[in-house]
Amino acid sequence: MTTAYLPTEAPSFTTPSLQSLATSSGLEEGLSLDDSSVLHVSGSSGLAGDYQGPDAIEAWFQRMDELTFGSLRIEGEHVVVASEGAVVVGAHLDATRTGRRLHTGVLLILSIEDSALREAWMFHSDQSRVDEFWTVL
Repeated sequence: MTTAYLPTEAPSFTTPSLQSLATSSGLEEGLSLDDSSVLHVSGSSGLAGDYQGPDAIEAWFQRMDELTFGSLRIEGEHVVVASEGAVVVGAHLDATRTGRRLHTGVLLILSIEDSALREAWMFHSDQSRVDEFWTVL
């Protein structure tokens, strides 16, 4: 059975993290990261790749925030719990960098076990635009 959770107010945060996105989108409180947690980021920019462990995952979010001089905003739209431990989060990412603005849809697929993130896959609605935006000039 699929259950959809639609927040009454879209969550928005100024220093995003995987935990803040999950928690403010209506997922379990206390979603934790451990050494086996992995974030897979699609694309070909310098920010694409696999990030394992809490330090690497949080550093990835901090790097995005630094590159946008604090303009990075993520607004959650909906959460679908597909089955126990499988969650899909739909959101919008908005940021400004070197005079360019990025506004794109984000799809985050989470695999959760015992309130801990096992794996997360992040996809963007306009991958080529995202890659261009994050390319360091």
